[in-house]
Amino acid sequence: MPNGSILTKADGLTFWFTEDQAAPALFYKSQHNKVVYEMPVSKVYEVPGFLPIQVVGRIDGMEGIKVRDTKTRFRHVDQSDYTESVQWKFYLDMVGERQFFYDVFEFKNFTSIQYNHQGIAALNSDVQIIAHPELSCMWDDNCYDEMIELLQMFNGFLETYGLNGFLKNADN
Repeated sequence: MPNGSILTKADGLTFWFTEDQAAPALFYKSQHNKVVYEMPVSKVYEVPGFLPIQVVGRIDGMEGIKVRDTKTRFRHVDQSDYTESVQWKFYLDMVGERQFFYDVFEFKNFTSIQYNHQGIAALNSDVQIIAHPELSCMWDDNCYDEMIELLQMFNGFLETYGLNGFLKNADN
């Protein structure tokens, strides 16, 4: 590996980054050094007209009262992909907080991952990793109703296609 490169391991994969490619993530980590990572969360929701449903997730990071989620993109970042999602609403409801942040890293010029003879993965050297400004999502009075409406549609889908038998009791 060339001088100034960064070697990291995650999920059984060894990955090599150039110093420039690693810089945005290393800077992010230095700015958010008190984050509690991979926090499991769940909540059982009462859904009018249907059985209760348990939603389970894993929050990327809790930083005090801030809920954070890190995303990578391999194309232009459209903020509405995040602000219009329901992930952040469920996470905020499950932990009783009101402020959620997406930390988005865009991979520009990405074509593929390369592997060397040792099985180490790397990006092409012309790939740039760009850290976008954090994207804030705030809980409002409509969030809970939107979540319940989505769960009603989900339950309706399960009923329509006879998939209820694949659900398991939340106590199991």
